[in-house]
Amino acid sequence: AQLASIKGINDPLVSIAGVDVTDTAANLSTDLASDTGTMAAALAANVNINSIAISDNKPLRLSADTVTNQSDVLKLIPANYTIQVTGTLTASDALALQSPAANAKLNFAVVDSGTNVGNNLDDLQALVKSGNLTALSLTDPTSPITLTPAQYKSDSDVLKLIKGGYALVFTGATVADLAGLSTAPNVSKIGVTDNGNALGKNLNSLINLAKMGKLGPVTVSDDAPIAVT
Repeated sequence: AQLASIKGINDPLVSIAGVDVTDTAANLSTDLASDTGTMAAALAANVNINSIAISDNKPLRLSADTVTNQSDVLKLIPANYTIQVTGTLTASDALALQSPAANAKLNFAVVDSGTNVGNNLDDLQALVKSGNLTALSLTDPTSPITLTPAQYKSDSDVLKLIKGGYALVFTGATVADLAGLSTAPNVSKIGVTDNGNALGKNLNSLINLAKMGKLGPVTVSDDAPIAVT
């Protein structure tokens, strides 16, 4: 039955044992978001909702709170379906949000600071790979994303998703990483950690990086002296 055709839920003269709900994604989304919707009224009246079908196979559009609060009801949809989460989420919000069922795929956008994106970069990459995270932008493009050279490679999908400008600050780069990172887009600073011998042999590269304004902290990883010629 369509939501609009379910009558008599609160009528004491009408007894409804159970109902199968079939309606459009738009109507279902509106009803699920309402505390006084038809399905909420049915459940409050102890009417059993057997199943829910999305007649037009379009995504439901629900807030993150509705996804969480209505998870039991959403489990009644047996077919595969998509929930477009409305509004924007922080990185931590996105990672905490759980799909109500294995057959429900969440799609959402994240808006957060560069610091928070950097702190959750690996997990956000996983959300991009799973198809959940579809848009990403920073609240302050000047707030840098801190990452390692290894993350720059492994988390490239989430970096490509960022809309607008952003700045990258690398930590733990070796001198072998400098050639590739120094000319990469959006690089603000590169912190270098390597042994004294490698740093001495590549001192000119470090000087050139400093002249570009991109050299971050330099850390000697052993007790070897840095040879300067």
